[in-house]
Amino acid sequence: MSEEASFSIPSVVPQESAGKLLDQVRRYHLLLHPERFSSVRRGKIGERDAVAFNMMGPHGMKVKTEIKAEDGLQVRMSGDEGVQDAARWLYEDLTAVVKALENDLRGANLALIWVKGEKVLPEEVPSRAHRALGRLFSRTLLMLSILMFAFNIALFLIFGIPAVIAILGLQFLLMVYADKFFGLMGKWKITPETPEVYLLQIRVNNEVMELIKKKQVDLLGLKQAVFDASARLSGERS
Repeated sequence: MSEEASFSIPSVVPQESAGKLLDQVRRYHLLLHPERFSSVRRGKIGERDAVAFNMMGPHGMKVKTEIKAEDGLQVRMSGDEGVQDAARWLYEDLTAVVKALENDLRGANLALIWVKGEKVLPEEVPSRAHRALGRLFSRTLLMLSILMFAFNIALFLIFGIPAVIAILGLQFLLMVYADKFFGLMGKWKITPETPEVYLLQIRVNNEVMELIKKKQVDLLGLKQAVFDASARLSGERS
């Protein structure tokens, strides 16, 4: 007796990129596992991109399978036996594959930042020292605490009580002036006269992001255009 099963694999990939997602699944998963998937064919179902193949089901039975790129992936399976078991396995398998691939297809976020009242600053890649300092202060507080603790012990063993006084004084200064230290690390000066920071997040595809990395896109010009458009809409310099 013939059996059928169908299910959907949701994805955050936009519909216009669903065909690329399906191609990635075919190229980097289905074709790489001929022991499980055979007769892999690329085509269309109606107006949608699709892939058809035979899947090895329980007890060696072949299950005919079609995957259509629509609202993620739509899967339909049919066979004489073991279709439901094969569908449960394929659902888990494809879900894991889609999650692994979709990050490369849904694009990246580009953030443009400026401060109201200040000139537009060019976007630039931070220096290695600046990135290391930023990670030290904002991302690795536990490691910083451990290093400081070890450093304090070493100072105490060498200098004794005066080291303790110096350490406490240094920590007090760090606590009092922490905001100024972080302010020196940033490009934007937040003052009572210029208190507002604007952040615009734009989603771009991977091709555009590669051009940005290669400095083939005028980010300063893009930022200035956004800045001017914002000023026209608000009726003032934003």
